[in-house]
Order: sequence, then structure tokens, then C-alpha cells
Amino acid sequence: MQANCEPDFEVLEQTNPANTTASLTHPVPLKIFDVKIPDQYAYEMLVFDTEYDRELVAAVEFVSPANKVTSAARQLFVARCFNLLSRGVSLSIIDLVTICPFSLYSELLALLNCTDPEFSDSSPVYAIACRKRQVGQNTKLDTWSSRLVIGQPLPTLPVWLTETQSVPLNLEASYEETCRSLRIR
Repeated sequence: MQANCEPDFEVLEQTNPANTTASLTHPVPLKIFDVKIPDQYAYEMLVFDTEYDRELVAAVEFVSPANKVTSAARQLFVARCFNLLSRGVSLSIIDLVTICPFSLYSELLALLNCTDPEFSDSSPVYAIACRKRQVGQNTKLDTWSSRLVIGQPLPTLPVWLTETQSVPLNLEASYEETCRSLRIR
């Protein structure tokens, strides 16, 4: 949606421009609040459609401990994910953080008035992918969710580029390659 905006101000003509000095004044705030706005820690990969208008089509969010440690941080993370989904961006969340037993996926679903029965106990580690799509007048949320278990292979998630085209995000292959390149194990 694009809005047409134009400034609403009047330009006054000066009768003697040589004798004027320009001064700029700023309005004084009516109220000033002391606030604590938590830092947003974003570990993400964004996928843009370069064929058209560099439209954001997919985001892969990696949860950090800072995203889960406080209620405000969790709300910010969930709000960012909600905003991405509402814009039609395919979303993946990979949560490997075990020190905070909150499921940001469950909190996102709660914001959407949904629940995933497999994640009712706030599984601390998981990987999910989801996308919004329209079916007639109804909005659907397609989800692919997987609990992560130590010693088991990581899942492959779909990253949707268009309504009908996705690419696989092979988390296990990425993990193995990272371990190999960092000489871990």
C-alpha cells in the first residue's frame, strides 16, 4: 500500500530578504519519559527477490540468549517475527538456547491465537518454518516444526521464495560444514 503524502505548510514571501536571518526552532517536548528499551539482538539471514523490487521474501532468525532472557526481549523478538509474517515474508526460527525455557514459537502462535500441540510444554530447542498465504478470504499459516534432540540430525526446513517455490535450508549440512571449517570435534 502506498500513501500519497505532501507537506502541509505555507511559504511566506519576504519583502526584504537581505535583512533577514534564518533561525530554526524545534518544539519543546510536552512530556519526557525515562524508559528502558532493550537492545534487539538480531542474528538473521534475509532473502530478497532481486528479480523484482528487492522485496524481502524470507527471513531466517537465529535465537540468542538475549532474545529470551527478559519478557521485553521476548516480546520484541515475537513482534519482529509477527511483522515479518504479516508482510508475507517466509519465516524460519532456529532456537538452540537451552538456558531459558521459553518457546518464542509458542509465543508467536499465541499472538496469532493458535497453538501447536507438539510444543505445548515450551520445548526449549526447536526449528520451525512458517509462511502466511491467502485461500479465498481466509489467511492460513503453514508451519513446519521440529523439536531438536541432541545426537539426532538437524532438520531441513523450506524457505519459501514465492507462493509455489521454496528452497531447502539443510541445517544438518550447514552444521557439519561449520564444524569442519572450524575444526570442531
